[in-house]
Amino acid sequence: MKARPTEQNAGLVVGNSALAADVSPKGRLFQRIKFNPPSFNFGECAIRSAGDSGFSFCVGGTEKEDFELEWHVAEHTFPRYVAMADLTESIDLRIEAYAPISTDNVRDMFLPAIVVHVLLENKSDECADCSVCALWNCDETVFGSDKPVLKEISHRSFAALKGKAFISVFNAEKARLCAADESILSLCGSVSLLPHGAKEITFRLGCLFPTHRITFYYRSIEELLSGMDAHIEKHRNGIQDFIDCVPSIGDEKITEYTRWYMQAAILLTKSTNTGEVITMGYTELNQRDSFWTSFVHLSIWPELERDMIELSCRWQRTDGKIPTTVLPMYERNFDIDINEYFCLRIARYYSFHNDRQFLAQCWDYYKNAVGWLLTRDLDGDGIPEQDVPENPECFWGDWKDVPG
Repeated sequence: MKARPTEQNAGLVVGNSALAADVSPKGRLFQRIKFNPPSFNFGECAIRSAGDSGFSFCVGGTEKEDFELEWHVAEHTFPRYVAMADLTESIDLRIEAYAPISTDNVRDMFLPAIVVHVLLENKSDECADCSVCALWNCDETVFGSDKPVLKEISHRSFAALKGKAFISVFNAEKARLCAADESILSLCGSVSLLPHGAKEITFRLGCLFPTHRITFYYRSIEELLSGMDAHIEKHRNGIQDFIDCVPSIGDEKITEYTRWYMQAAILLTKSTNTGEVITMGYTELNQRDSFWTSFVHLSIWPELERDMIELSCRWQRTDGKIPTTVLPMYERNFDIDINEYFCLRIARYYSFHNDRQFLAQCWDYYKNAVGWLLTRDLDGDGIPEQDVPENPECFWGDWKDVPG
């Protein structure tokens, strides 16, 4: 592959709670890939770079890189990218990229893979042999420095494996590794097109760690890919269902903004094989930040919102204080907004779902949290204070207290 130009970041248009990526303005798939590590440990839990990737397309002796094509972009709004291009005068190309998300289950949003459907259509009266190659400069410090190996997953399903990372292709007639540099993970899939015929092949770029939540269902990369092969249309329909569930007031621009703002809620969701789940502030569950990033879970995946409220209850101190952050735990001891948002979160859930049983389950924790807030009324005026004004971190209680 040719040297790839550095382009302006265009937003992580595809992604779920495991991986995310952006498509560059020239159509590079993908200029940035981000990885959400399945860990709650200090120093390991921040979202980090997972390198970059690119695709090339070959018909006969004509090869084009993704960024060299003239793309007609039909959709570039989270969580899906769709674009078309003329690969040659007689071969049309369509790309559809996303990471699995579904409104009817929480499992799909933790599938650690980015999906790229490649549709090739032959408009000529002649047969055409086509190949599509994907290369991923995956970070060896994250995924391991093993040599790439090619595996056949099942009939017409192949995968290139390198440590914990993989590229797979489904519905290809043949596949091979295509990078001479063993530090790069690569896979090339080939198909033959009949005159006026079309074929779609599906690529996936992903990884699997032993601590991934998805290991509840798939314990190896081979199992994961076999499962995803069996549910290709389900995952594709799941993305459409998610897009369709976005509320609309008839203004397309507001709908577009809503889809982009939902991105943070999903990309900042983290879970592991312990079953614990959070929406991250920086890298942890902070009641203030999590309150605002869990609005999507409240309405679409309420079981995840319940899990996060229950997790917060379990971490409540004996005096009623909710720690500043949990998973990992950090405590300031005096911040009042944490308890306030914890109480608001329980009240919001009850208001939205009218779940009296869950409210009863949380009631004692709610009362204890309010009780602690009452102890912060330092001057008896009925309003809790964060701490004495001399404390420079008092602004966490009320940002309007910051001078200037």
